[in-house]
Amino acid sequence: MIIISVIDEKIYMAAFLKNKTLARPPFSIAAEEISANFENLLKSNKGMLYDAGGAAVFMDGKKSRFAAVKHPGISDDAKFDEFVRWTVKENFNIDKFEYSYADAGRGYIYLQAVEEGAAAGIKKNVSRLSEKIKCFDTHLFNEINFLRGSGVIDAEDFMLLKLSADHVNTIRFFNDGFFEHHAFDFMCAPLVYDCRDDRAGYGAQELMLMHELVKKVSRWQNDDKKRQAKPEKLFLLNAAGGDAPYYLRLRMTEELSDNLYYVNEKMPRAGGGAFDYIDFNLNAMCDRWR
Repeated sequence: MIIISVIDEKIYMAAFLKNKTLARPPFSIAAEEISANFENLLKSNKGMLYDAGGAAVFMDGKKSRFAAVKHPGISDDAKFDEFVRWTVKENFNIDKFEYSYADAGRGYIYLQAVEEGAAAGIKKNVSRLSEKIKCFDTHLFNEINFLRGSGVIDAEDFMLLKLSADHVNTIRFFNDGFFEHHAFDFMCAPLVYDCRDDRAGYGAQELMLMHELVKKVSRWQNDDKKRQAKPEKLFLLNAAGGDAPYYLRLRMTEELSDNLYYVNEKMPRAGGGAFDYIDFNLNAMCDRWR
């Protein structure tokens, strides 16, 4: 299996092997290089690839919509599919889309949908591999499942807050399996790339950005429609590079949850090396086949 992951508009590829590991190292490529690099990975890992020569493509959650809906109890496949499509239209107010769903148990199904236009770019880039693609999905739930399987997320009542270079994804899970999702544009890169020795303090612009980020999430979390405001645990995943400033984490603890876990520090790493989001992401995408 060749894993293709789109992260902050960059395309990464890696070979997933029969022994359920990734051939090292994953690498970034230009869109026009996808076909050539796909063939090179097939040749260099001949006989060792999981699922022979298939491909799996994953997109950033920025372009996706997520929802938890009550299971309708429909057993007929065609009618169930019709229900899902109708529910996507009702929940997200979109007409042309691609979607996937999973039975989450406890009476809920989880929906993911992306408008056709939002997926058009990556679809065009991988069009030459269309016969090889076995999976087309998004990052967010694969990363959550990977964190659960790794023992980092160990609660049912929690929030995951994911910082990306130019946007934020927040997803709140409740004890009964229901979840709510919120995403918004936000330039996180200046915060994490300009991270400095905390003793040196922060500039006025950095502090303003940190306060604005926390307030955006807090306003959503404390909306009157919420069944319960503060989660038992908050898991912060920094996918924007650099490091999440200590002061930002402190503000999140004050406003969002008393128990904050910084995934970049908590995630087990082979050899104890520094957290690498690209490596984490690609391993999370593979974990569904482990």
